Parts: sequence; C-alpha cells; structure tokens
Amino acid sequence: SIEDQRWLMAVGLLGVFGLRAVELNYSSPGKQGLLVTYEKRNNMNKTKPRTVPVLDPEGHPGLAQKLLLMLQTGLVPMPPLGNSDGQAAISVNQALSRDPVWRKFKEEARKQGKRISTYSLRHCFADRCAMRGGIPPKAAAAAMGHSLNTHLQVYQKNYHQKEVFEAFEKADSVVEVLNKD
Repeated sequence: SIEDQRWLMAVGLLGVFGLRAVELNYSSPGKQGLLVTYEKRNNMNKTKPRTVPVLDPEGHPGLAQKLLLMLQTGLVPMPPLGNSDGQAAISVNQALSRDPVWRKFKEEARKQGKRISTYSLRHCFADRCAMRGGIPPKAAAAAMGHSLNTHLQVYQKNYHQKEVFEAFEKADSVVEVLNKD
C-alpha cells in the first residue's frame, strides 16, 4: 500500500533484512546479501560490519534480490531519513503512520492487546530465521548485528506451540531418512 517507491524500498529492506531503521543509512548491496556498516555501541562493545544473507519472506520469492538491485542501481533513491542517526527511526515511523494499511495493522493489534512498531519488521526477520529457515540462533544473531544473548532474550522468547511441534516434526523426519540409509 506504500505508494512512494523510496519508502517502499526502505520498508522492504527493514523487513526482508531485519534492519534497524538507522541501518538504512549504512546499507549497500554486497556479494552475498546486504552489507551493513553501522556500528551500534553499548556499554561493553560495538557491532561489527556484517552482511545479512538473503532470506525472502514466505510467498515473496526473489524480493530480497529485487530490493538489492533497486539499491544498487540507485534508480530508487533512499527516502529522506533526517540529518542524524537518531532521526532515521522517527522518519520511518512518520512515513508508516501515514500509510492506511499500517494504521489498520496497528489498530487491529491494539484491539488484541498487542503492539506493532517498525521493530516488528525486525522481529519478523528473526522469526523467519528461527522457524522457516532453520537458521541457528547464533547465525541469526550475527546477521542481525547483536549478541546471541540478546537474540534469545528478545527475538526468540515467544514461540507458538504449533511452530515448535512443526520444527520438531521436521527434524524427526530428517532423522528417519538418515536412519534408513
């Protein structure tokens, strides 16, 4: 529903690659995914530049490569993200708050006692890594630019029981195939 191609690309990058809004200012296409050079600092250390591998959302094959191509060619420029790192998140929030579909999602979530924010796009990437992609948590944490501890405490604390059983059934079927050989 986002009509402005700049914002469509930016929101796509946030969701497909699990970025923080500020990282839009520090992203470029890499050989194997999206290169992110942003260094988030906390009390103890800072993140290192990383490449986020391609992991398309279910039902959208090729979306990551399309976004990388848009970014690489420069045909669609990045939207205005402000003059400082802190303003990037504000700019993304303002752009999304103007979108009727995003407002509808937020309202539906509120009615259910839940909350949706731009970070929800980052959480979706973490969920894809965990449940659909079978990506080990340590690898997902590295791709997202945070510690394994943060990943487990923040991004993988809430599994739906159905997804847990599906993951175990999938693992069990792999073991069955291996035992037949």
